[in-house]
Amino acid sequence: MTPSSLVPPASPDAAPAVGCRLVVPAYNEAARIGRCLDAVASSPLPVGWRWTGWTVLDGASTDGTPDVVRQWAERRRDGPPVAVLVAATRGGKAVDLGHHHARLLVVGDPEEIVVVVDADAAVQPGTFAALLAPFVEHPSTAVVWGVDVPDDTSIGRWASSFQMELVGELARRAGGSTPRAYGRLFAYRVGALRDFAWGPSQLDDMQLARFVAERSVPVASAWSATVAATPAHGWRDFYLQTYRFYWARAEEAAEHDLRGAAPGRHRRALDAFVAVARRHPARAGAYLLARLGTAAYHRLRREQFSAAWAPAASTKLPAGAGREGRPAGNGSALREAVGGRLALARQCRAELRNWPTVLARVVGSYLGWHRGVFTVSCRAGVNVRAPNRVLALSPVIEVLAGDAYRLRGLRWEDPSRARHVIDVGAHVGSFTCALAHRLPGARFTCVEPSPATLTWLHANLAANDLSSRAEVVAAAVAETDGEVDLWGTDDVSCEASAIAGSGGHPTPVTAMSFDSLLPLAGGRPDIVKLDCEGGEYAAVLCSAETSWATVQDLFLEYHPVPGHTFEEIRSRLAVLGLTLVWDDPDPRTAELGLAYFTRRPAPSRNPDPQATP
Repeated sequence: MTPSSLVPPASPDAAPAVGCRLVVPAYNEAARIGRCLDAVASSPLPVGWRWTGWTVLDGASTDGTPDVVRQWAERRRDGPPVAVLVAATRGGKAVDLGHHHARLLVVGDPEEIVVVVDADAAVQPGTFAALLAPFVEHPSTAVVWGVDVPDDTSIGRWASSFQMELVGELARRAGGSTPRAYGRLFAYRVGALRDFAWGPSQLDDMQLARFVAERSVPVASAWSATVAATPAHGWRDFYLQTYRFYWARAEEAAEHDLRGAAPGRHRRALDAFVAVARRHPARAGAYLLARLGTAAYHRLRREQFSAAWAPAASTKLPAGAGREGRPAGNGSALREAVGGRLALARQCRAELRNWPTVLARVVGSYLGWHRGVFTVSCRAGVNVRAPNRVLALSPVIEVLAGDAYRLRGLRWEDPSRARHVIDVGAHVGSFTCALAHRLPGARFTCVEPSPATLTWLHANLAANDLSSRAEVVAAAVAETDGEVDLWGTDDVSCEASAIAGSGGHPTPVTAMSFDSLLPLAGGRPDIVKLDCEGGEYAAVLCSAETSWATVQDLFLEYHPVPGHTFEEIRSRLAVLGLTLVWDDPDPRTAELGLAYFTRRPAPSRNPDPQATP
């Protein structure tokens, strides 16, 4: 760190310097966080200020971001101390900021100023002097926002870079003391936000804007405080960012009147557009085309954006999709995505009678077509139907075509023998239908809490002549019996979960413990499948040992749940006599994956997987 980035030594009679703390929220920013820290290090604080420390809030990155930060700090030992706080599980930027803010309220200085800079942004010269000046000029100031400028204005980013400048122009015209929903660069006084708490939401910036607007807290915008940020590239990134932004702004305006019915608002927006368009006419044209195109796409796709933040709660996502369903951005991930789709196409062709229709539906879904009913017809005779929605159809394809649970490779001793199978998180019945074909002597208990999904489950069981062999229990597995809210149930999503804040709207459903489920299911099982979006921890860790005494095989999808790890499940099952045979962790999401356990001495494998479709 260069000496200019530190406050010059004060004279003995000078007032003590004001403490200032840097906070950098980050998730998978190994390629960019070095640029961010370098830019901060080369930007001096104004006279009278000193860094009390730098903190990187890592949201459980999987690309080695914490190691990059530690190596960076090791090379620059002459600067402020750099702490890296790594979350156990990913909870989103708002959650990480909330935890850190709560800690500062307890152990920090209430007069300390916290400067928050996104890990993918680079501080520009003179930024800190402009950002911190309002706190000196007006000691009651609680929050000061900066501005972002595009660092890449190549053709593919014209629309997004224009939007960035347009948003900044609108903020200027609204006035420097107006609360802003902006979060790439801002500073706040710890004590001034004593009653504020970030919650689990995608709208971290709007939470702060709403708080200061409702309480008339003094705020300011520093137009000379800028960070360089990379605009969205391509129509899909622009679509996701644009519509989430406008949806969120409209919802917040309606509920809290942050931007709402100010006189002349529409005229001011038009004037701002004209002003920026005069500077960048080509970008303005690209922006209008992008808005028209994405508006048409959104009308066709009818995708709903939720304020609730949640990581991908299931492994059942399109191959190559990132945590939010976006195509990954680096070459390696792109090759993996293409390879995954080609493998899926080959598996569909080998296993499905209607593979051309299935592949066409998958392509249509990727392009935004989500109407009608999706049907998977296996060559073995299994037929499963689901709504034509990504999180409804993906499990069907993965189980029946992709063999996610590796059922084809298992050789079952005496398949006609009577067995009891409990399918917890049965969804539309893909696993039950697939296993019932291989074990004609087995009876099934399908446990599914979602009211919308239950209709499809009953229909698929009947279509595969399983109504007499399968019973359905409408319940969610939990620690205790009672009632829980089930989130994300509107579109027969495989991510419907009783974990609070998992997205969508809550629906009250019956809940029961794994122990209570067994008598209702007709006794202890021989085979269990657990795919209950976080409920697997309650099923395994909170159940009696006797409930697992007869279980020979366990197929498990485990999910990220705060305070828990897959190792807890593995250790508990080892005590119960079930041995881990294989584990497929998701490379993108910590504590997410598929696993298979057995009590048998050695899992019997079919020497010719293709022999049993």
